[in-house]
Amino acid sequence: MRLEKESPGWHRGGGYVLALRRKDNRSRSAESIAARRFGISEEAFCEIEDTVGKTLTFDALTLARNPHWTQPDRFIHNGRCDTSAVAREFGTKLQNLLVKAALQYVSLLTETITKHRGNRKSVHWNAIYSQAEAFCDSFIWRQISTVWLANAFEALDIDSKRIRPREIVAFRAVVGTWTWAARPKGRTIEEKAREQITHIALLAPAIKPTASGGRPFPNLTKAMIARIKLDHPDWLNERICIELDARRVPIPTIWKKHEFFLWQSALADPKFNPRVKTYISKVPREIRN
Repeated sequence: MRLEKESPGWHRGGGYVLALRRKDNRSRSAESIAARRFGISEEAFCEIEDTVGKTLTFDALTLARNPHWTQPDRFIHNGRCDTSAVAREFGTKLQNLLVKAALQYVSLLTETITKHRGNRKSVHWNAIYSQAEAFCDSFIWRQISTVWLANAFEALDIDSKRIRPREIVAFRAVVGTWTWAARPKGRTIEEKAREQITHIALLAPAIKPTASGGRPFPNLTKAMIARIKLDHPDWLNERICIELDARRVPIPTIWKKHEFFLWQSALADPKFNPRVKTYISKVPREIRN
């Protein structure tokens, strides 16, 4: 494998910019399908991916061009530079940027869905996260990732021509573990994404059914209960209520006039207990898309 120049300044990212997404019929078709899946326009979907892609590329090049991203001396052994070790180290540094990009993608897509959802069917949070993960993952295998690596080498005064298949394999093997190796604040990326999606969705204004009888956007509280019941089918109502309060899932608005603001307090009330149990029991284990 060899690196092909796209312009005289390819190794500095000069020939890239918006070559991030060279649209062919296949990519446009994929974008159209994804946009319909999430109930948003193709233009809005493309805008999300362009925004995240540009930000990720800018951050990656900024990191690569800064010679302080590592200590060059640690790669010198017997007077020779271990270029594979340099590639692995840079791959490790990139992991946090991919996490940042994935969470940005999750936020933008969730916000767009909630603004344009209308009376369409619900979108499971995991579908949003999976889309973000796949998008960020694709950068690892694109030519642009080797551009980032070339910039990192040159920032350390290492000739980018020394990037051979061995270095690229070492680099991609490390950066490819970003979904589980990098843990923002001790949590998995998936957990952080789910929390982010839930927060945005819960703050979104409620959508009322249309005059034609259209289906409103599904209740996020019920969606969270469904997910908990799916993940923990053996949990009793008491444990489910504890988890709902821990995730700060709001109780039904109508219950607040009875001065209940926590699931546990509503369940503990002798008169209200049956209503809480009925509400939870009527939620299926999974609300389908």
